[in-house]
Amino acid sequence: MKYYETQTMKRLWICYAAILLIIITIARNYYFGYGLLANIPFLFLIIIATGIYYLCRLDMAINSVGFRYRFKPFHLRDRVIEWKDIQQVWLRKYHPFWEYRGWGISYGKAGWAYSTQGNIGLQLELKNGKRILVGTQRPHELEDFLTKLKGRHAIPLVSLTEKRS
Repeated sequence: MKYYETQTMKRLWICYAAILLIIITIARNYYFGYGLLANIPFLFLIIIATGIYYLCRLDMAINSVGFRYRFKPFHLRDRVIEWKDIQQVWLRKYHPFWEYRGWGISYGKAGWAYSTQGNIGLQLELKNGKRILVGTQRPHELEDFLTKLKGRHAIPLVSLTEKRS
């Protein structure tokens, strides 16, 4: 029994914004007589940042042993958390900007977050006190899987909608 989800950060408007910024920079350089290639380092940074953005991918897998996630290209290998190290797990709504300053890999008052879009995630509270939130784009499938997994194995699923004390 295994759940697997892959999410990407591919938003077309980011590509359009990068292309527009490159065109504006080249046009400005030409207009003011700096030459077309005066800002090569700046243009190179825009292209590299956009490329990294499009390479970002969040992989999440859950099975009877534990929880595994990886945010490529920043994590070189999977991060694995076994169920025995998890105090509580629950599915919750969150505010990406208020709690974690946006999507991607971020750290906020509620711990680490790994998300690509949306506002629903799986919250893990570890026995060592750390908290990790991993976003999901398929909350209903994840909810069904966790309910079935809790029925077969002793996982610390608290609630599917809110944390209980």
